[in-house]
Amino acid sequence: MMKKITSLIALLLATKFSMAQGVAINNNNAAPNNSAMLDVQSTTKGMLVPRMTTAQRTAIASPAKGLMVYDTDANSFWYYNGSKWTFLSASGSSTDWALTGNSGTNSTSNFLGTADTASLKIKTNNQTRVLVTGNGSVGINNISPQAQLDVRTLKNSSTVVDGIIGVASNSGTGGSYAGSFTANGSNNTGNVAAVSAYAQNGLYNYGFLGTASATTGDAYGVYGVGTTLGGLSWGGYFKGDYMGVQAIGGTRGVYATGGTGGWFEGSGTGIMAYGGPTGGEFHATHTGVDVTVHTKTQTYAFPQYGIDCDIVNDANTEQVFGIYSHVDGKNAVSNVIGIYSEPHGVKSSFLTSFFGAGNVNITGNYYSSSDAKLKQNIKPIQKMMDKIMQLKPSSYQYRTEEYKWNLPKGNQFGLVAQDVQKVFPELVQEQVKPARFDEKTKEKLSDEVKYLGVNYTGLIPIIISGMQDLKNENIVLKNENEQLKKDIAQIKTMLKITK
Repeated sequence: MMKKITSLIALLLATKFSMAQGVAINNNNAAPNNSAMLDVQSTTKGMLVPRMTTAQRTAIASPAKGLMVYDTDANSFWYYNGSKWTFLSASGSSTDWALTGNSGTNSTSNFLGTADTASLKIKTNNQTRVLVTGNGSVGINNISPQAQLDVRTLKNSSTVVDGIIGVASNSGTGGSYAGSFTANGSNNTGNVAAVSAYAQNGLYNYGFLGTASATTGDAYGVYGVGTTLGGLSWGGYFKGDYMGVQAIGGTRGVYATGGTGGWFEGSGTGIMAYGGPTGGEFHATHTGVDVTVHTKTQTYAFPQYGIDCDIVNDANTEQVFGIYSHVDGKNAVSNVIGIYSEPHGVKSSFLTSFFGAGNVNITGNYYSSSDAKLKQNIKPIQKMMDKIMQLKPSSYQYRTEEYKWNLPKGNQFGLVAQDVQKVFPELVQEQVKPARFDEKTKEKLSDEVKYLGVNYTGLIPIIISGMQDLKNENIVLKNENEQLKKDIAQIKTMLKITK
Protein backbone atom coordinates (compact mmCIF):
# COMPACT_ATOMS: atom_id res chain seq x y z
CA MET A 1 0.00 0.00 0.00
CA MET A 2 2.85 2.35 0.85
CA LYS A 3 4.43 1.62 -2.55
CA LYS A 4 1.27 2.65 -4.42
CA ILE A 5 0.99 5.89 -2.39
CA THR A 6 4.62 6.69 -3.16
CA SER A 7 4.04 6.15 -6.89
CA LEU A 8 0.98 8.38 -6.84
CA ILE A 9 2.91 11.18 -5.07
CA ALA A 10 5.71 10.86 -7.64
CA LEU A 11 3.15 11.09 -10.45
CA LEU A 12 1.57 14.18 -8.92
CA LEU A 13 4.97 15.79 -8.46
CA ALA A 14 5.82 15.11 -12.15
CA THR A 15 2.48 16.45 -13.36
CA LYS A 16 1.73 20.10 -13.70
CA PHE A 17 -1.95 20.83 -13.46
CA SER A 18 -3.56 23.69 -15.30
CA MET A 19 -7.31 23.49 -15.58
CA ALA A 20 -7.30 26.23 -18.15
CA GLN A 21 -4.59 24.83 -20.40
CA GLY A 22 -4.91 21.08 -19.86
CA VAL A 23 -2.78 18.39 -18.29
CA ALA A 24 0.95 17.95 -18.83
CA ILE A 25 2.85 14.78 -17.90
CA ASN A 26 6.63 15.32 -17.97
CA ASN A 27 9.71 15.55 -15.79
CA ASN A 28 10.74 19.12 -16.73
CA ASN A 29 7.73 21.02 -15.34
CA ALA A 30 6.82 22.28 -18.87
CA ALA A 31 3.30 23.63 -19.34
CA PRO A 32 0.92 21.67 -21.58
CA ASN A 33 0.56 22.77 -25.18
CA ASN A 34 -2.32 25.16 -25.64
CA SER A 35 -3.97 22.86 -28.25
CA ALA A 36 -3.82 19.73 -26.08
CA MET A 37 -5.88 18.63 -23.13
CA LEU A 38 -3.20 16.00 -22.35
CA ASP A 39 0.45 16.70 -23.17
CA VAL A 40 2.84 13.81 -22.47
CA GLN A 41 6.55 14.52 -22.96
CA SER A 42 9.55 12.18 -22.62
CA THR A 43 12.79 11.48 -24.41
CA THR A 44 13.26 8.02 -22.98
CA LYS A 45 9.78 6.47 -22.83
CA GLY A 46 6.60 6.26 -24.91
CA MET A 47 2.86 6.11 -24.35
CA LEU A 48 1.24 2.66 -24.20
CA VAL A 49 -2.40 2.42 -25.36
CA PRO A 50 -4.72 -0.44 -24.44
CA ARG A 51 -3.76 -3.74 -26.08
CA MET A 52 -6.29 -6.44 -26.94
CA THR A 53 -7.17 -9.13 -29.46
CA THR A 54 -9.40 -8.56 -32.50
CA ALA A 55 -12.29 -10.29 -30.76
CA GLN A 56 -11.88 -8.11 -27.68
CA ARG A 57 -11.68 -4.95 -29.81
CA THR A 58 -14.86 -5.73 -31.76
CA ALA A 59 -16.62 -6.67 -28.49
CA ILE A 60 -16.26 -3.14 -27.00
CA ALA A 61 -19.79 -1.89 -26.37
CA SER A 62 -20.72 1.46 -27.97
CA PRO A 63 -17.15 2.60 -28.71
CA ALA A 64 -16.69 6.35 -28.79
CA LYS A 65 -15.72 8.05 -32.02
CA GLY A 66 -11.93 8.39 -32.00
CA LEU A 67 -11.35 5.51 -29.55
CA MET A 68 -7.99 3.89 -30.32
CA VAL A 69 -6.51 0.52 -29.34
CA TYR A 70 -3.68 -1.75 -30.44
CA ASP A 71 -4.85 -5.05 -32.03
CA THR A 72 -2.44 -7.82 -30.99
CA ASP A 73 -3.81 -10.20 -33.64
CA ALA A 74 -3.36 -7.75 -36.51
CA ASN A 75 -0.28 -6.16 -34.92
CA SER A 76 -1.58 -2.69 -35.78
CA PHE A 77 -3.34 0.36 -34.36
CA TRP A 78 -7.08 0.70 -34.89
CA TYR A 79 -9.47 3.60 -34.26
CA TYR A 80 -13.25 3.86 -34.32
CA ASN A 81 -14.46 6.43 -36.91
CA GLY A 82 -18.03 6.60 -35.57
CA SER A 83 -19.41 3.73 -37.64
CA LYS A 84 -16.67 1.09 -37.90
CA TRP A 85 -13.17 0.17 -36.77
CA THR A 86 -10.50 1.47 -39.16
CA PHE A 87 -6.94 0.30 -39.64
CA LEU A 88 -4.47 3.09 -38.83
CA SER A 89 -1.77 3.18 -41.51
CA ALA A 90 1.08 5.66 -41.87
CA SER A 91 1.42 6.90 -45.45
CA GLY A 92 4.79 6.13 -46.92
CA SER A 93 5.42 3.21 -44.56
CA SER A 94 7.72 0.58 -45.97
CA THR A 95 5.10 -2.12 -45.27
CA ASP A 96 2.09 -0.28 -46.75
CA TRP A 97 1.17 0.83 -50.24
CA ALA A 98 0.84 4.59 -50.55
CA LEU A 99 -1.56 6.36 -52.92
CA THR A 100 1.37 8.32 -54.33
CA GLY A 101 3.46 5.23 -54.92
CA ASN A 102 6.20 3.35 -53.04
CA SER A 103 9.93 3.22 -53.43
CA GLY A 104 12.54 0.74 -52.27
CA THR A 105 10.17 -2.25 -52.57
CA ASN A 106 11.40 -5.84 -52.74
CA SER A 107 9.63 -7.90 -55.39
CA THR A 108 10.34 -11.12 -53.51
CA SER A 109 8.64 -10.01 -50.28
CA ASN A 110 6.44 -6.99 -51.10
CA PHE A 111 3.13 -7.50 -52.85
CA LEU A 112 -0.34 -6.04 -53.20
CA GLY A 113 -2.95 -8.54 -52.05
CA THR A 114 -3.81 -10.93 -49.26
CA ALA A 115 -1.75 -13.44 -47.32
CA ASP A 116 -4.67 -15.81 -46.83
CA THR A 117 -7.51 -17.26 -48.97
CA ALA A 118 -9.52 -14.02 -48.92
CA SER A 119 -10.29 -12.43 -52.29
CA LEU A 120 -8.77 -9.15 -53.45
CA LYS A 121 -11.19 -6.49 -54.73
CA ILE A 122 -10.62 -3.33 -56.73
CA LYS A 123 -13.55 -0.90 -56.76
CA THR A 124 -14.70 2.29 -58.50
CA ASN A 125 -17.86 4.15 -57.51
CA ASN A 126 -18.03 1.64 -54.65
CA GLN A 127 -18.64 -1.14 -57.19
CA THR A 128 -16.33 -4.14 -57.52
CA ARG A 129 -14.65 -3.92 -60.94
CA VAL A 130 -11.86 -6.47 -60.54
CA LEU A 131 -11.84 -9.45 -58.20
CA VAL A 132 -9.05 -11.97 -57.66
CA THR A 133 -10.24 -15.06 -55.83
CA GLY A 134 -8.19 -17.04 -53.38
CA ASN A 135 -7.51 -19.73 -55.99
CA GLY A 136 -6.22 -17.20 -58.54
CA SER A 137 -9.28 -16.72 -60.79
CA VAL A 138 -9.74 -13.16 -62.03
CA GLY A 139 -13.15 -11.63 -62.65
CA ILE A 140 -13.64 -8.29 -64.40
CA ASN A 141 -17.08 -6.82 -63.63
CA ASN A 142 -17.84 -10.22 -62.15
CA ILE A 143 -17.59 -11.19 -58.48
CA SER A 144 -18.01 -14.92 -59.26
CA PRO A 145 -15.56 -15.75 -62.08
CA GLN A 146 -16.31 -19.05 -63.78
CA ALA A 147 -12.88 -19.33 -65.43
CA GLN A 148 -9.29 -18.36 -64.83
CA LEU A 149 -10.16 -15.04 -66.51
CA ASP A 150 -13.85 -14.11 -66.67
CA VAL A 151 -14.68 -10.78 -68.32
CA ARG A 152 -18.23 -9.42 -68.26
CA THR A 153 -19.58 -6.28 -69.94
CA LEU A 154 -22.10 -4.38 -67.81
CA LYS A 155 -22.86 -1.43 -70.09
CA ASN A 156 -26.33 -0.50 -71.28
CA SER A 157 -25.55 1.17 -74.59
CA SER A 158 -27.16 1.67 -77.98
CA THR A 159 -23.75 1.29 -79.61
CA VAL A 160 -21.49 -1.74 -79.92
CA VAL A 161 -20.10 -2.99 -76.61
CA ASP A 162 -16.88 -5.00 -76.72
CA GLY A 163 -15.99 -7.49 -74.00
CA ILE A 164 -12.29 -7.43 -74.87
CA ILE A 165 -10.41 -5.27 -77.37
CA GLY A 166 -6.86 -6.19 -78.22
CA VAL A 167 -4.73 -3.87 -80.33
CA ALA A 168 -1.12 -4.60 -81.27
CA SER A 169 1.12 -2.66 -83.61
CA ASN A 170 4.66 -3.25 -84.75
CA SER A 171 6.58 -0.92 -87.03
CA GLY A 172 9.43 -3.37 -87.35
CA THR A 173 9.74 -6.53 -89.41
CA GLY A 174 8.26 -8.91 -86.84
CA GLY A 175 4.63 -9.91 -86.34
CA SER A 176 1.95 -8.56 -84.06
CA TYR A 177 -0.90 -10.36 -82.30
CA ALA A 178 -3.86 -8.54 -80.80
CA GLY A 179 -4.31 -11.62 -78.63
CA SER A 180 -2.21 -14.74 -78.34
CA PHE A 181 -3.69 -17.69 -76.47
CA THR A 182 -2.12 -21.07 -75.78
CA ALA A 183 -3.77 -24.02 -74.04
CA ASN A 184 -1.79 -27.09 -72.96
CA GLY A 185 -3.75 -30.18 -72.05
CA SER A 186 -1.11 -32.87 -72.47
CA ASN A 187 -2.14 -34.77 -69.33
CA ASN A 188 -5.92 -34.54 -69.39
CA THR A 189 -8.65 -36.36 -71.30
CA GLY A 190 -11.07 -33.43 -71.72
CA ASN A 191 -11.29 -30.59 -74.19
CA VAL A 192 -8.45 -28.11 -74.63
CA ALA A 193 -9.37 -24.73 -76.09
CA ALA A 194 -7.09 -21.74 -76.47
CA VAL A 195 -10.16 -19.49 -76.87
CA SER A 196 -13.75 -20.45 -76.04
CA ALA A 197 -16.27 -17.68 -76.77
CA TYR A 198 -20.07 -17.60 -76.42
CA ALA A 199 -22.51 -14.81 -77.30
CA GLN A 200 -26.28 -14.66 -76.85
CA ASN A 201 -29.38 -12.43 -76.87
CA GLY A 202 -28.66 -10.09 -79.75
CA LEU A 203 -29.67 -9.44 -83.34
CA TYR A 204 -26.23 -10.64 -84.39
CA ASN A 205 -24.26 -12.73 -81.90
CA TYR A 206 -20.52 -13.16 -82.39
CA GLY A 207 -18.75 -15.66 -80.17
CA PHE A 208 -15.48 -14.33 -81.54
CA LEU A 209 -15.09 -11.39 -83.94
CA GLY A 210 -11.67 -10.76 -85.38
CA THR A 211 -10.62 -8.22 -87.99
CA ALA A 212 -7.11 -7.58 -89.27
CA SER A 213 -5.50 -5.38 -91.91
CA ALA A 214 -2.01 -5.20 -93.32
CA THR A 215 -0.32 -3.21 -96.06
CA THR A 216 2.05 -6.09 -96.81
CA GLY A 217 2.13 -9.73 -95.83
CA ASP A 218 -0.76 -11.78 -94.44
CA ALA A 219 -3.51 -10.55 -92.10
CA TYR A 220 -5.66 -12.99 -90.12
CA GLY A 221 -8.86 -12.02 -88.35
CA VAL A 222 -8.60 -15.31 -86.46
CA TYR A 223 -5.53 -17.52 -86.63
CA GLY A 224 -5.67 -20.77 -84.71
CA VAL A 225 -3.29 -23.72 -84.44
CA GLY A 226 -4.19 -26.82 -82.46
CA THR A 227 -1.99 -29.79 -81.59
CA THR A 228 -2.76 -32.84 -79.51
CA LEU A 229 -1.07 -35.99 -78.28
CA GLY A 230 -4.28 -37.94 -78.69
CA GLY A 231 -7.91 -37.41 -79.67
CA LEU A 232 -9.04 -34.52 -81.86
CA SER A 233 -7.37 -31.20 -82.56
CA TRP A 234 -9.03 -28.06 -83.96
CA GLY A 235 -7.26 -24.95 -85.15
CA GLY A 236 -10.55 -23.13 -84.51
CA TYR A 237 -13.86 -24.32 -83.09
CA PHE A 238 -16.88 -22.05 -83.61
CA LYS A 239 -20.48 -22.78 -82.73
CA GLY A 240 -23.53 -20.54 -83.07
CA ASP A 241 -27.30 -20.82 -83.17
CA TYR A 242 -27.38 -18.83 -86.42
CA MET A 243 -23.85 -18.70 -87.84
CA GLY A 244 -20.99 -20.91 -86.73
CA VAL A 245 -18.49 -18.76 -88.63
CA GLN A 246 -18.92 -15.49 -90.48
CA ALA A 247 -15.73 -14.57 -92.28
CA ILE A 248 -15.21 -11.66 -94.67
CA GLY A 249 -11.92 -11.42 -96.48
CA GLY A 250 -10.49 -9.76 -99.57
CA THR A 251 -9.02 -12.97 -100.92
CA ARG A 252 -10.21 -15.78 -98.68
CA GLY A 253 -13.23 -15.64 -96.39
CA VAL A 254 -12.13 -18.78 -94.56
CA TYR A 255 -8.85 -20.58 -95.03
CA ALA A 256 -8.58 -23.86 -93.16
CA THR A 257 -6.06 -26.69 -93.29
CA GLY A 258 -5.86 -29.80 -91.18
CA GLY A 259 -7.12 -33.33 -90.81
CA THR A 260 -10.56 -31.80 -91.19
CA GLY A 261 -10.32 -28.68 -93.34
CA GLY A 262 -13.36 -27.05 -91.81
CA TRP A 263 -15.93 -28.26 -89.29
CA PHE A 264 -18.89 -25.91 -88.93
CA GLU A 265 -21.96 -26.57 -86.83
CA GLY A 266 -24.99 -24.34 -86.39
CA SER A 267 -28.75 -24.59 -86.09
CA GLY A 268 -29.22 -21.82 -88.66
CA THR A 269 -26.24 -21.60 -91.02
CA GLY A 270 -23.27 -23.93 -90.57
CA ILE A 271 -20.96 -21.66 -92.54
CA MET A 272 -21.44 -18.31 -94.26
CA ALA A 273 -18.36 -16.98 -96.01
CA TYR A 274 -17.81 -13.86 -98.12
CA GLY A 275 -14.66 -13.40 -100.12
CA GLY A 276 -13.28 -11.80 -103.27
CA PRO A 277 -12.36 -14.64 -105.63
CA THR A 278 -13.08 -17.37 -103.09
CA GLY A 279 -15.75 -17.34 -100.38
CA GLY A 280 -14.22 -20.31 -98.60
CA GLU A 281 -11.25 -22.50 -99.47
CA PHE A 282 -10.49 -25.70 -97.60
CA HIS A 283 -7.51 -28.03 -97.92
CA ALA A 284 -7.52 -31.29 -95.98
CA THR A 285 -6.17 -34.82 -96.05
CA HIS A 286 -9.58 -36.40 -95.46
CA THR A 287 -12.62 -34.12 -95.50
CA GLY A 288 -12.69 -30.71 -97.19
CA VAL A 289 -15.88 -29.50 -95.47
CA ASP A 290 -17.84 -31.45 -92.86
CA VAL A 291 -21.14 -29.77 -91.99
CA THR A 292 -23.51 -30.94 -89.24
CA VAL A 293 -26.70 -29.02 -88.48
CA HIS A 294 -28.74 -29.79 -85.34
CA THR A 295 -32.20 -28.24 -85.34
CA LYS A 296 -33.25 -26.65 -82.04
CA THR A 297 -36.99 -27.28 -82.42
CA GLN A 298 -38.96 -29.86 -84.35
CA THR A 299 -40.52 -27.68 -86.99
CA TYR A 300 -41.48 -28.17 -90.60
CA ALA A 301 -41.97 -24.47 -91.33
CA PHE A 302 -38.47 -23.09 -91.70
CA PRO A 303 -36.01 -25.35 -93.57
CA GLN A 304 -32.61 -26.27 -92.16
CA TYR A 305 -29.74 -26.33 -94.66
CA GLY A 306 -26.61 -28.45 -94.48
CA ILE A 307 -25.17 -26.31 -97.29
CA ASP A 308 -27.00 -23.28 -98.68
CA CYS A 309 -25.63 -21.92 -101.93
CA ASP A 310 -26.91 -18.64 -103.38
CA ILE A 311 -25.02 -17.27 -106.38
CA VAL A 312 -25.93 -13.79 -107.66
CA ASN A 313 -24.39 -13.08 -111.04
CA ASP A 314 -23.87 -9.33 -110.53
CA ALA A 315 -20.99 -9.23 -113.01
CA ASN A 316 -22.99 -11.07 -115.74
CA THR A 317 -20.28 -13.70 -116.14
CA GLU A 318 -20.70 -16.39 -118.77
CA GLN A 319 -20.72 -19.34 -116.37
CA VAL A 320 -22.26 -19.53 -112.91
CA PHE A 321 -22.28 -22.71 -110.81
CA GLY A 322 -24.32 -23.15 -107.63
CA ILE A 323 -22.20 -26.15 -106.64
CA TYR A 324 -19.15 -27.18 -108.62
CA SER A 325 -17.61 -30.55 -107.86
CA HIS A 326 -14.42 -31.84 -109.44
CA VAL A 327 -13.08 -35.09 -108.02
CA ASP A 328 -9.76 -36.44 -109.26
CA GLY A 329 -9.89 -40.13 -108.39
CA LYS A 330 -6.59 -40.96 -110.14
CA ASN A 331 -5.69 -44.47 -108.92
CA ALA A 332 -8.67 -44.92 -106.60
CA VAL A 333 -9.61 -48.60 -106.36
CA SER A 334 -13.15 -47.85 -105.15
CA ASN A 335 -15.86 -45.30 -105.93
CA VAL A 336 -15.22 -41.78 -107.17
CA ILE A 337 -18.36 -39.68 -106.59
CA GLY A 338 -18.81 -36.00 -107.35
CA ILE A 339 -21.82 -35.43 -105.08
CA TYR A 340 -23.32 -38.02 -102.73
CA SER A 341 -26.67 -37.46 -101.03
CA GLU A 342 -28.58 -39.82 -98.76
CA PRO A 343 -31.71 -38.43 -97.04
CA HIS A 344 -33.23 -40.01 -93.94
CA GLY A 345 -36.39 -39.21 -91.98
CA VAL A 346 -38.66 -41.55 -90.06
CA LYS A 347 -41.58 -39.11 -90.02
CA SER A 348 -40.90 -37.57 -93.41
CA SER A 349 -43.47 -38.23 -96.11
CA PHE A 350 -41.20 -36.89 -98.83
CA LEU A 351 -37.57 -38.01 -99.08
CA THR A 352 -35.58 -36.74 -102.04
CA SER A 353 -31.85 -36.96 -102.63
CA PHE A 354 -32.02 -34.15 -105.16
CA PHE A 355 -34.64 -31.52 -105.95
CA GLY A 356 -33.92 -29.11 -108.76
CA ALA A 357 -36.18 -26.31 -109.93
CA GLY A 358 -34.95 -26.43 -113.51
CA ASN A 359 -33.43 -28.72 -116.13
CA VAL A 360 -31.07 -31.59 -115.40
CA ASN A 361 -28.27 -32.16 -117.89
CA ILE A 362 -25.62 -34.85 -117.65
CA THR A 363 -22.93 -35.88 -120.10
CA GLY A 364 -22.67 -39.41 -118.73
CA ASN A 365 -25.20 -42.21 -118.47
CA TYR A 366 -28.10 -42.35 -116.03
CA TYR A 367 -28.35 -45.53 -113.97
CA SER A 368 -31.22 -46.64 -111.77
CA SER A 369 -30.88 -49.29 -109.06
CA SER A 370 -31.90 -52.54 -110.77
CA ASP A 371 -29.77 -55.36 -109.37
CA ALA A 372 -31.68 -58.60 -108.74
CA LYS A 373 -30.25 -58.81 -105.22
CA LEU A 374 -32.12 -55.64 -104.36
CA LYS A 375 -35.48 -57.05 -105.45
CA GLN A 376 -37.99 -59.70 -104.42
CA ASN A 377 -41.29 -61.12 -105.72
CA ILE A 378 -40.06 -60.70 -109.30
CA LYS A 379 -42.87 -61.44 -111.79
CA PRO A 380 -43.14 -60.94 -115.54
CA ILE A 381 -45.29 -58.12 -116.92
CA GLN A 382 -47.85 -59.34 -119.45
CA LYS A 383 -50.77 -58.07 -121.46
CA MET A 384 -50.00 -54.37 -121.01
CA MET A 385 -51.09 -53.23 -124.47
CA ASP A 386 -54.69 -52.57 -123.44
CA LYS A 387 -53.52 -50.36 -120.56
CA ILE A 388 -50.96 -48.62 -122.73
CA MET A 389 -53.69 -47.75 -125.18
CA GLN A 390 -55.56 -45.99 -122.34
CA LEU A 391 -52.72 -43.49 -121.88
CA LYS A 392 -53.22 -40.08 -123.43
CA PRO A 393 -50.01 -38.54 -124.75
CA SER A 394 -50.51 -34.81 -124.89
CA SER A 395 -48.87 -31.54 -125.86
CA TYR A 396 -49.03 -28.68 -123.36
CA GLN A 397 -47.36 -25.58 -121.94
CA TYR A 398 -46.38 -25.05 -118.28
CA ARG A 399 -47.86 -22.19 -116.22
CA THR A 400 -44.52 -20.48 -115.87
CA GLU A 401 -46.01 -17.16 -114.75
CA GLU A 402 -48.01 -18.72 -111.93
CA TYR A 403 -45.38 -21.25 -110.84
CA LYS A 404 -41.94 -19.65 -110.95
CA TRP A 405 -39.91 -22.85 -110.64
CA ASN A 406 -37.82 -22.48 -113.78
CA LEU A 407 -40.33 -24.72 -115.55
CA PRO A 408 -39.54 -25.25 -119.26
CA LYS A 409 -41.17 -22.79 -121.63
CA GLY A 410 -42.76 -23.46 -124.99
CA ASN A 411 -44.59 -26.52 -126.29
CA GLN A 412 -43.99 -29.72 -124.32
CA PHE A 413 -44.88 -33.39 -124.88
CA GLY A 414 -45.74 -35.87 -122.18
CA LEU A 415 -48.45 -37.37 -120.00
CA VAL A 416 -50.79 -35.82 -117.45
CA ALA A 417 -50.25 -37.36 -114.02
CA GLN A 418 -53.98 -37.66 -113.27
CA ASP A 419 -54.49 -39.66 -116.50
CA VAL A 420 -51.58 -41.98 -115.71
CA GLN A 421 -52.85 -42.42 -112.13
CA LYS A 422 -56.10 -43.94 -113.43
CA VAL A 423 -54.22 -46.60 -115.39
CA PHE A 424 -50.95 -47.07 -113.49
CA PRO A 425 -51.38 -45.64 -109.95
CA GLU A 426 -48.02 -47.17 -108.98
CA LEU A 427 -46.23 -44.73 -111.27
CA VAL A 428 -47.76 -41.59 -109.76
CA GLN A 429 -46.77 -40.12 -106.41
CA GLU A 430 -47.38 -36.82 -104.66
CA GLN A 431 -44.37 -34.49 -104.72
CA VAL A 432 -43.59 -31.40 -102.64
CA LYS A 433 -42.00 -28.15 -103.76
CA PRO A 434 -40.63 -26.76 -100.42
CA ALA A 435 -41.59 -23.31 -99.25
CA ARG A 436 -38.89 -20.65 -99.60
CA PHE A 437 -37.83 -18.37 -96.74
CA ASP A 438 -35.50 -15.41 -96.42
CA GLU A 439 -32.38 -16.62 -94.63
CA LYS A 440 -32.02 -13.58 -92.38
CA THR A 441 -35.57 -12.38 -91.73
CA LYS A 442 -37.16 -15.86 -92.10
CA GLU A 443 -39.95 -14.20 -94.04
CA LYS A 444 -41.82 -16.65 -96.26
CA LEU A 445 -41.14 -15.91 -99.92
CA SER A 446 -43.32 -18.66 -101.43
CA ASP A 447 -45.68 -21.32 -100.07
CA GLU A 448 -45.20 -25.05 -100.16
CA VAL A 449 -46.78 -26.62 -103.26
CA LYS A 450 -47.87 -30.24 -103.53
CA TYR A 451 -48.25 -31.76 -106.97
CA LEU A 452 -48.28 -35.16 -108.72
CA GLY A 453 -45.18 -36.57 -110.38
CA VAL A 454 -44.89 -39.40 -112.92
CA ASN A 455 -42.22 -42.07 -112.82
CA TYR A 456 -41.43 -42.05 -116.54
CA THR A 457 -38.64 -44.57 -115.99
CA GLY A 458 -41.24 -47.02 -114.69
CA LEU A 459 -43.13 -46.72 -117.97
CA ILE A 460 -40.20 -48.16 -119.90
CA PRO A 461 -40.67 -51.83 -118.88
CA ILE A 462 -44.44 -51.46 -119.38
CA ILE A 463 -43.90 -50.19 -122.92
CA ILE A 464 -41.34 -52.96 -123.53
CA SER A 465 -43.89 -55.51 -122.32
CA GLY A 466 -46.50 -54.04 -124.63
CA MET A 467 -44.08 -54.21 -127.55
CA GLN A 468 -43.34 -57.85 -126.70
CA ASP A 469 -47.05 -58.62 -126.58
CA LEU A 470 -47.47 -56.88 -129.95
CA LYS A 471 -44.52 -58.82 -131.34
CA ASN A 472 -46.01 -62.13 -130.17
CA GLU A 473 -49.36 -61.22 -131.69
CA ASN A 474 -47.66 -60.33 -134.97
CA ILE A 475 -45.90 -63.71 -134.98
CA VAL A 476 -49.21 -65.49 -134.43
CA LEU A 477 -50.88 -63.46 -137.17
CA LYS A 478 -47.94 -64.07 -139.49
CA ASN A 479 -48.14 -67.82 -138.91
CA GLU A 480 -51.88 -67.76 -139.42
CA ASN A 481 -51.40 -65.76 -142.61
CA GLU A 482 -48.88 -68.27 -143.93
CA GLN A 483 -51.23 -71.11 -143.15
CA LEU A 484 -54.07 -69.32 -144.94
CA LYS A 485 -51.87 -68.84 -147.97
CA LYS A 486 -51.11 -72.58 -148.01
CA ASP A 487 -54.78 -73.46 -147.62
CA ILE A 488 -55.78 -71.13 -150.45
CA ALA A 489 -53.10 -72.57 -152.73
CA GLN A 490 -54.31 -76.09 -152.00
CA ILE A 491 -57.93 -75.12 -152.71
CA LYS A 492 -56.87 -73.56 -156.02
CA THR A 493 -55.06 -76.74 -156.99
CA MET A 494 -58.13 -78.86 -156.21
CA LEU A 495 -60.38 -76.54 -158.23
CA LYS A 496 -57.80 -76.22 -160.97
CA ILE A 497 -57.75 -72.50 -160.65
CA THR A 498 -54.66 -71.11 -162.27
CA LYS A 499 -55.06 -67.54 -161.16
